[in-house]
Amino acid sequence: MKQNLDEIFYFEDYQRNIENANAGFITQISEKLEEFEIFIAFISDNLTRWQKNEIGVLIDIQNQPEAGNLKVIIPVLLGINRLPSELSLLRPYVRESIDSNNNNDTGAYNLAKNIINRLGLIWKSLDGLPPVSNYFQYEKDIIIDYINLLGLKDKLYSADPKISKEKEELRLNLRDKLLNGLPPIWPHVKKMPESGFDKYHKNTVNKNFIGEWRPDDAKVLAAALTTFHPKDTCIYKDQLTFPEAGPREFLFYPRPNQNLKVAILISGGIAPGINSVINGITQRHELYANESEKKYVVEIYGLRNGFYAFDDYSRNRIELTSSYTSKVANESGSCIGTSRDDRLLEFTFDQDQCRFIIEQLLHDRIDILYIIGGDGSMKAAHALWNYSKVIIKEPGFRNRKLSVIGIPKTMDNDILWVWQTFGFLSAVEKAREIIEQLSAEVISNPRICIVQLFGSDSGFVVSHAVVAGKSTVCDVALIPEVHFTMKQLAKYLTDKIETQRNEARIPMSLIVMAETAIPLDALDYVDDPEIGLTNDEKNAIRLFIETKQLVSINKRNDFLRTAGLKIVSRVLKQLLPDQDNQNISWSRLRVFANEPRHLLRTTSPSCSDTIMGNRLGTLAVDNALAGYSDFMISQWLTEYVLVPLKLVVLGKKRIPTSGIFWKSVTTKTGQPDLNISEQK
Repeated sequence: MKQNLDEIFYFEDYQRNIENANAGFITQISEKLEEFEIFIAFISDNLTRWQKNEIGVLIDIQNQPEAGNLKVIIPVLLGINRLPSELSLLRPYVRESIDSNNNNDTGAYNLAKNIINRLGLIWKSLDGLPPVSNYFQYEKDIIIDYINLLGLKDKLYSADPKISKEKEELRLNLRDKLLNGLPPIWPHVKKMPESGFDKYHKNTVNKNFIGEWRPDDAKVLAAALTTFHPKDTCIYKDQLTFPEAGPREFLFYPRPNQNLKVAILISGGIAPGINSVINGITQRHELYANESEKKYVVEIYGLRNGFYAFDDYSRNRIELTSSYTSKVANESGSCIGTSRDDRLLEFTFDQDQCRFIIEQLLHDRIDILYIIGGDGSMKAAHALWNYSKVIIKEPGFRNRKLSVIGIPKTMDNDILWVWQTFGFLSAVEKAREIIEQLSAEVISNPRICIVQLFGSDSGFVVSHAVVAGKSTVCDVALIPEVHFTMKQLAKYLTDKIETQRNEARIPMSLIVMAETAIPLDALDYVDDPEIGLTNDEKNAIRLFIETKQLVSINKRNDFLRTAGLKIVSRVLKQLLPDQDNQNISWSRLRVFANEPRHLLRTTSPSCSDTIMGNRLGTLAVDNALAGYSDFMISQWLTEYVLVPLKLVVLGKKRIPTSGIFWKSVTTKTGQPDLNISEQK
């Protein structure tokens, strides 16, 4: 239940044996009952002395005039036939009671879940992921939510008749967001706890090799604009910050008298710069191992083909050295392969598969796992970290440690709390080049071309490529964030082609669309035999539209992508005029589609992406060795920082359609400023 409540207090067994334990118990319980809002009593046939004391203190406090109704009391009756007489005193304070007759692990799990539901909270599973995926789409909105939470403070959970209508709406809105996954308190990056012989030790690598140590209190503010620093709130004082990334004075790894074993895994598609990240990790680990006063052996393993490596772990584990990775650092692709494992996709996290992965890593005594991937991979990293905390407490895995580190990689640039992912600008440059080459084809042999680029849930690649290109090349940019219908698109394109007629009087235009820029009226065309959708493509469109999943899909669906391209290209040909007029010879209309997605993936990284990839790998190692875990290394604002994965998994970044950047796209193309679907 700890993962579902902000803070839990309970009197631990060892305290019963200390001197004056009874007095200490009463004092602590008295203080905590005044501080906390919820009292949960687990009652059995025979009340213990400690339970009787607890109930007595509770009744004393409740009888005080100033106590009010702050406590929510839930006696939990564990299969008893009659209530102990002492419980009769609790009757006036009981808000809810829950019967439970099952004393095994499953019963305990279900009981805890029942308690959380009765409290009006949403149960948080062991994977630590929010109950609603991709609820948040913009980092600034999240920062504003936390500023508002700080402003409301203790008024969040209680209605105030004196509060303004605006503030009451804000309060209810924030409560909804908390139920949908927003952590009630700004998360901070976790460090490996000291226990037994696991102690932090001095970093003995010469600063001339690794750079100056970053003090633990070196923080980067989550927002720089003064509008995010209201007079009555200080986001620095309230720690809406990220730790600055860099070398640390004290290290957790390697553990005393042990060597170090780390693993690197790439998940999802390839992106320019992956090999540079891998090289940054291997070089940095070897530097620490060789230059520490007490040298140690570091074993660095690449896990072939992403999470599928665990299906045959011993065979898919290959040792890496910097002598090899440095040779491929500037090359495209991934030197250890990659894949997307459906068993570890959002909404479908397989608990057994997570356990299977963690147990193999622990059996192999891997200390640090680096996961390089997109938003789904960051969710997998966070889930694995949370499951690992449970598993390492089990017999057979005690004294094992596993740190999980995320490094953002996506062609879509849609991971929260990342300024720009490595490989993104290389892909945009290649996309701009392809668009302009296809424009030459369109102009030379007049036709209408639909180019489909990356953008599983966002239009960053499309928008940047269009803005970076020549003027008058692209007529329309279609992105998932902007809703449109095929009828409105056809009407707009008809008007534009006839207005900008060419000497040949043949229709020509170039449209750039993202993968999931699906028209709102797609269902009108799914069964049209001339569109030629397969049954899988029809089902993908229906699922996408009928479930209102215009913000997010459960997984990257190739059928949805191909269906969207067919609908836009083939329906457009149906809806455009077929009768010639004095301006355009519509009878000569031809439409073709081009899908250069994989050319973007396989392009070589630019110098900036190579440097960024190496830097991310290097800084990930610095902070992993220092005991930090469950974080994503990222460039945020002007600095490299550690972002808690708990913040990263809240959603996917999307383009604000009311923002300046999208307005620059529509200005470049000339398309309507508002959603096409809204044009009359």
